[in-house]
Amino acid sequence: MEPLTTWICDTCGDAIEDATKGLVVWNSDESLRKDGFKIVHKGKHCDLDRRMQSLEVAHFVGQKGQASLTSWLSYGPIKNHGNSARILDMDAYVDLFRRLQTPWYEEARPYFQSEAIQEVWGDSNEGFPYGPDSLQQIAEAGRAAD
Repeated sequence: MEPLTTWICDTCGDAIEDATKGLVVWNSDESLRKDGFKIVHKGKHCDLDRRMQSLEVAHFVGQKGQASLTSWLSYGPIKNHGNSARILDMDAYVDLFRRLQTPWYEEARPYFQSEAIQEVWGDSNEGFPYGPDSLQQIAEAGRAAD
């Protein structure tokens, strides 16, 4: 997988190799707070829950994608709607953000819970394992162990 060009579908587990052929899907409550984030194939029986909201993966990658994703955290000074929580599950949101914006995160993600990776990386500080160089090492170690 080439970083930030391929994603793993959260429904079927197959690769999504084109950002226009994948969807980011989520739920929104009555206050429009978001949770239940997934990346799925578009139109391949993977986006079955029609109650969820969605946009193409392409909308969330690159610099424009960063702007879209950060707008979910804050309306910003122009809109200035106050400091209301817009995300219900911050850990799930950060996982989504990293999948779409951090090189090697998606490739390393399947190996995070493996015993070998936990043994090497489990005692690191909260940021170190999620840098691109560390994630590349995790992805390569995970693949080698497979």
